[in-house]
Amino acid sequence: MDSRAQVLDRLLGLPRLLLSLTIFLSFFLVSGLLCLLALPRLLFGRPGPRAQRRYRRGLNLGFHRFMAMLRAFHLIDFRLPERRPDHPQGAFLVIANHPTLLDVALLLSACPEAVCLVKSDWYRSPFLRPLLLLGDHIPGSAIEEFMPGSTSPAPVVERIEQKLREGVPVVVFPEGTRSPRRGLRRFRRGALEAATRAGVPVVQVFLDVDRPFLMKGQPLWQMPTARVRYHFEWLGHVDVSTSRDSRALASQLRRHYQTRLAQIPEGR
Repeated sequence: MDSRAQVLDRLLGLPRLLLSLTIFLSFFLVSGLLCLLALPRLLFGRPGPRAQRRYRRGLNLGFHRFMAMLRAFHLIDFRLPERRPDHPQGAFLVIANHPTLLDVALLLSACPEAVCLVKSDWYRSPFLRPLLLLGDHIPGSAIEEFMPGSTSPAPVVERIEQKLREGVPVVVFPEGTRSPRRGLRRFRRGALEAATRAGVPVVQVFLDVDRPFLMKGQPLWQMPTARVRYHFEWLGHVDVSTSRDSRALASQLRRHYQTRLAQIPEGR
C-alpha cells in the first residue's frame, strides 16, 4: 500500500463506519425512489425484451456507480480485470463463490447485459421488487406468488434455461448463500443443469476479500476499520454442451474453487 493510501486509511478510521452507513443508506433511498418511479410503468404490464434490456443495463450501471463510490471514498479497493481472450460471446452462465454481500453488485458491474438469480427476500422487498421486475432478473424457487400474469410459473431451472436460450447471460452463486470465511458450501446443480440444457458455456469467477466484510451473519455496522481489498479474477470457462451429469459437474467446479482458495496466502 502506498504512503498516501496509508495516510487516508488512518484519517478515515472511525469515520469510515459512518461514511459506509451513509453510502449504503443513500443506496437504499435511491433504490426506493427509483422503485416509485418504476411503478407507473409496471401498472401497464411488463415491458418488452428491448425495454427490459435497457432497464437492466441502467440498473447494472447503477451498481457500477455504487461500487465506484465505495472505491472513491477509500472504503474498498477493487479492479475489474479485462475479460480473457477466450471469453465466450452471447449467452453464458456466470458462477462465482460468494464471500460478501457486495458480490452481486460487482458481478453485474462486470457483466452489464446479465440478469441475476435473485433470492426470494429481494423480490419480496418493496424497495427492490419493481426494479428487479423491470430488469427481468430471475426470481428464486420460492417466489412463485410474486410473478404477475402467470398462474403456473416455470421452476427456477427452466427460468434460467429460458433466459440463456434468449441470449441473456445469467449470474448465479451455486452455493445459494454467502460462503463461509475461507471456505465453500456445497454447489447446487440447478443452474448448471440449465446451462447444460441450453448448451452454453459456464464462466467461472473467483472473488476474495482480505478481511471479513459483509459476510453471512455480519451486521452492516461491523465494518472493518481499514480499507477492504477486493479481488476479482476470471478463471476461464467450461464447455458443458456435451455434459449429461450436472451433479458431477458441480462437484468438479467446486473442487476447482477449493484449489484456488488454497492458494490464498496465510494471514489474508
